[in-house]
Amino acid sequence: MDEQNVFQYGVEYFKNAIESLSELATLKGNKEDLKAAEKQLSKQVSAEEKSIQDEVNSTLKERKAEITSTYDKEIDHNRNKLKKAQNEKNKTKSRKVDARIAEETADLKEDNRQLYTEMKTLFKQYHVPRFCNSTLYYSLFMPKGFTEIIIFIISLVVALFVLPVGVCFLGSVTFLEKSKNQMLFFGLIFCGIVVLFFLLYFLIMNVTKVRHRDTLIAGRQIRDKIKANKKQIKATKNTITKDKDESIYGLHSYDEKISGLKAQGEDIAKDKQDALTVFENETKDLIIQEIHGRRLGKLKELKGNLKQIKEEIAKVEGEIQDMTLAITNQYEAYLGKQYMKEEVLNEFIQLMETENIKTVGEAIKVYKESYENSR
Repeated sequence: MDEQNVFQYGVEYFKNAIESLSELATLKGNKEDLKAAEKQLSKQVSAEEKSIQDEVNSTLKERKAEITSTYDKEIDHNRNKLKKAQNEKNKTKSRKVDARIAEETADLKEDNRQLYTEMKTLFKQYHVPRFCNSTLYYSLFMPKGFTEIIIFIISLVVALFVLPVGVCFLGSVTFLEKSKNQMLFFGLIFCGIVVLFFLLYFLIMNVTKVRHRDTLIAGRQIRDKIKANKKQIKATKNTITKDKDESIYGLHSYDEKISGLKAQGEDIAKDKQDALTVFENETKDLIIQEIHGRRLGKLKELKGNLKQIKEEIAKVEGEIQDMTLAITNQYEAYLGKQYMKEEVLNEFIQLMETENIKTVGEAIKVYKESYENSR
């Protein structure tokens, strides 16, 4: 349309402009509705995709855990059976080792029993006090060997130092607590205990060792034999205990059972690994396919709806663009952007109808003169 024709148009021109603006507003409203629907569908698609992936992950984790748990229970059961078989073997071996030790040391133990009896009889025959037939007595009055010398030294330390110091300490907190001559009393107590010890020591020695010297020497010889037998018993026990050869104990049935359980355990472990490998290479894909086959239909439908809405949005945006350009070309280019408002256009229509104005150009002229000056 040319400018002369536009300005010669009647009131329908403004009505058509209002209608075009209304159509543009409707298109923009439709676009907003479609955008809201697109946003909602996008959320549903994302939620469905996440839900499917979560189900895949949780199902795979659960199935793998079930496989692992099943085999681990069997492995633990096998391990318990193996431990039980090993314990049974150890107990049986221990009993047979003890029996072997008892058998191979029986003569030495019997010899010691007879020696003890002989020594007891000897001391009784010559009226030697019973306490003389003890390790402590021989350590104090006839020490021989490392152990008895250590006992002798410890006894001297206790009698000549620990005991006096202990008595002095007790005295310092009891009957000598308020005494001004504590050190003097401590010295007297210390000397008294030392003197008493030596008096007692020499008294016992005179009563026993001097009087029964030959009997005590014979007793020493018997004790040496007993000690040698005990040493031999200990050596025999150590030799038998450290012997790695188990063939003499008849443990073949236990060894076969243990070997079988070990092989069974290795087979279970291998089967577990094979099952996990099959799960990763085959079962896993089947589970994913099953879940996808069951749930991708809905996701596909949602994506289809989303695609359709996007296409509709694109179509509406095209229509909005066309309508906007049409309004610009047909109305804004002639009337100006400031007049392309529905309330202004209604004012033009009302002006033309009330003032009996026939053309657009005349209406614009009167509008400017009548209304714009008042604004």
